[in-house]
Amino acid sequence: MQWSHQLWMRLQTLFRRNRFTEQLSDEVRFHLDEQIAENIAAGMSPEDARYAAMRLFGNPTWLKEETRATWGWMWLEQMGQDIRYGLRTLRKSPGFAAIAILTLTLGIGATTAIFSVVQAVLLRPLNYFEPERIVSFFEDQARLGYPRTRVSPPTYLDLKAQTQIFQDVAAVNETGFNLVGGSDGARQLSGALVTYNLFGVLSSQPMIGTSFSPEEDRPGANQVVLLSFSLWKTQFAGNPAIVGQTIRLNDESYAVKGVMPPGFSFPDKEPNSIDVWVPRAFTPEELTNRRARYLIAIGRLQPRVSLPEANAAIRVVARQNARQYPNEMQGVSGFVAEPLQESYVHDAKPGLLMLMTAVGFILLIACVNVANLLLSRGAGRRREIVLRVALGASTSRIVRQLSVESALLSAIGGIAGTGVAIGSFAFLKRLIPDDLLHATSLQFSLSVFGFTVLVSLASSFLFGLAPARQTAKVQLNEALREGGRGSSGARHNLGNVFVAAEVALSLVLLVGAGLLLKSFSNLQHVDTGFQPAHVLTLDFDLAEARYHDYARRTRFLETVLQGTRALPGVESAALTGGLPLTSKGGLREEVTPEGSAAAGAPPARAVYRVISPRFFETLRVPLIRGRFFGESDREDAPLGVIVNQKAAQDFWPNQDPIGKRLKFGWPDSGSPWLQVVGVTSDLKQVGLDEPSRDEVYCPYLQSRESWEWPRFLVVRTSGEPLAAQAALRQMAARIDPQEPLNHVMTMSDIVERETSQSEMQTLLLGGLAVLALTMACVGIYGVMAYLVSQRTNEVGIRLALGANRGSILSLVLGQGMKLVLIGVTVGLAAACALTGLINTLLFGVSPFDPLTFVAVPFLLMGVALAACYVPAHRAMRVDPMHALRHE
Repeated sequence: MQWSHQLWMRLQTLFRRNRFTEQLSDEVRFHLDEQIAENIAAGMSPEDARYAAMRLFGNPTWLKEETRATWGWMWLEQMGQDIRYGLRTLRKSPGFAAIAILTLTLGIGATTAIFSVVQAVLLRPLNYFEPERIVSFFEDQARLGYPRTRVSPPTYLDLKAQTQIFQDVAAVNETGFNLVGGSDGARQLSGALVTYNLFGVLSSQPMIGTSFSPEEDRPGANQVVLLSFSLWKTQFAGNPAIVGQTIRLNDESYAVKGVMPPGFSFPDKEPNSIDVWVPRAFTPEELTNRRARYLIAIGRLQPRVSLPEANAAIRVVARQNARQYPNEMQGVSGFVAEPLQESYVHDAKPGLLMLMTAVGFILLIACVNVANLLLSRGAGRRREIVLRVALGASTSRIVRQLSVESALLSAIGGIAGTGVAIGSFAFLKRLIPDDLLHATSLQFSLSVFGFTVLVSLASSFLFGLAPARQTAKVQLNEALREGGRGSSGARHNLGNVFVAAEVALSLVLLVGAGLLLKSFSNLQHVDTGFQPAHVLTLDFDLAEARYHDYARRTRFLETVLQGTRALPGVESAALTGGLPLTSKGGLREEVTPEGSAAAGAPPARAVYRVISPRFFETLRVPLIRGRFFGESDREDAPLGVIVNQKAAQDFWPNQDPIGKRLKFGWPDSGSPWLQVVGVTSDLKQVGLDEPSRDEVYCPYLQSRESWEWPRFLVVRTSGEPLAAQAALRQMAARIDPQEPLNHVMTMSDIVERETSQSEMQTLLLGGLAVLALTMACVGIYGVMAYLVSQRTNEVGIRLALGANRGSILSLVLGQGMKLVLIGVTVGLAAACALTGLINTLLFGVSPFDPLTFVAVPFLLMGVALAACYVPAHRAMRVDPMHALRHE
């Protein structure tokens, strides 16, 4: 009657202010109270009793409206009671709460941390207007080993002409500029040569000043520049009057047109943010050269034009070009457009998605572990649940109470996991590729917070609902007969499923970690073809205005070489146009080896590189046959080349290549014949995990007509390479103070940078796999310990009837290992289905490597056996008399 009285008092308060108050007569009030009391006496909960009484009285609309607020208030009040009760319950079980919260903290924290990286790299929206309509282009030359090649100027014009598909198409290529006249002397800037319409395609305009005009995008009229916000602030003190002034870049005067807004740095995929933009100003020769593929081309789609439609249109253009220019388009399968953001994250995407999947597995394992804990704890709370049911509590009420406890665990775990995630940002920053570091950052943003909340709620649902429903299922008569003791077979079955699931998920992670570990080991032992220790590298950008003359440029390079070789501690020095693992593209040229091509057959393709004498000696590249270049290989000497082993085998299989000749271009071209004077081992130029390509090396003094000239200096020292940096800078400043040395790095750091992403991914996945294995073992131990405690009476009876302790041990171990074997079987099937997804991350190892697929299950079963043994040993030592007295 207490609940009905409270309801009546609240209804009366509401009804006094309502024009329908008179409809609630004394007779109705009496029958309403009476019906509520009868419902409670019949075993209904107070809430159900009130609802049933209202429905019996017809539940008129006016009564619904007036009581809805009362019921909502009562629901909130009950939820508050549930939360307070849940907190008290968790406080009474500190051991259980600590283990559950720690498990959820690790699961939610790992998931949030990796999602933060995924959000920063893959999901970060580009800071442009309607970025989903901006696409980038590349040529597909997969048949030649270059699936994503930049486009040539003529191809850019062909794409730009597709006005029915694209609003506009712009082109960019990176370059360097030497800023002269600053307080620190000459300074190199990261720059970009851009078509005038780039900023219109990106819908980004200068913060002050104006953008380029079409008239300025022509040779001779392009002496204008746009500054980045950071350069404007640091170098020019944020002077708004900078617009219209001139600055010296590469020893030429450029008028400042404007300053771009903060954060703008296109193209973003660069080791450093862009400092200056200058009009591209193509020459007529450039606009007809289809072999020069060095442009980043981007376009903005027309409204209502989809990406598949755009790709269909440019495939037609590629086929037309292939028919019209068969020589220049040799090996090009087609043109491809993709979202600009996809082009930025293409290389990083597989590894991050793999890690995101891995932490998803960790979260599932954590949820399964906590679910097992809740199941075991539910068995211990059986008396409490039976008593509450006997006092009239409904199943839904108990499920709600238990779900609130699970939600509290998840909320606390989510808060702690957020702290773990934020604390790991400094470490996880290494997952961001070097060329995107300046364009993004790890931070706990609103989207990451929303993801954490979502994960916490989902976790609460995953690990809390099934145990809550299972715990709340109580057959009152049976429970009273048992005196609140016993266990449910369904509860055992659910726990068994959880254990098998943990084992399966852990095995998938362990297999993935094993494959990546083997791949990383292979990568670490790759023969680079050179010895990186004690080698210093740097580069310089000679100002075209002062060094356009071949003789003057050569004189500068020779002076730098001689000055470097004369420095103390320098053993050797050389120049090259392409540094291994840095200049990954190189000039790909058609090559006609003498006597190797059939009549009319297209020429071979090789990477063309110019070097100075002593380049191979400086890097200690092994000589296979012939000789290295010497000081006598100058303009007036016979033209010679050195080829790598792969080119020698491809051009002249099973022949001695020394003395053979080749020429660049088609057989009928006017290019001179070049004689092979040496064969070297293959260098890893593109990447440690990339196959070697055919390469031809020419002395730079015999390459007057080459587009490539030596801009990298490699120095081998007897001691620490970086110790020679200061002396090198002083020497270069004496030769030309307006030509700074840039990007000083050791060759060892360059090689290490190539493996840093693989190392980080392997380290993280290995750590997650160990965490998964630990959680699985804890879960197995917990379930087996719970089962042993529930079967104590059975074990005592078996021992009293003559069973030996060895059979008891075998019984418990057999039950546990049966679950493990089921999990291993399911996990192997899942691993076979999923490991193919990481094939692109593997090097030198099959995604179905037999050793990994055999060793990992045995490792897991061995650890699981140890987890099962402790409860089994405890069961073996049960005292029969104690167990029977307990019965």
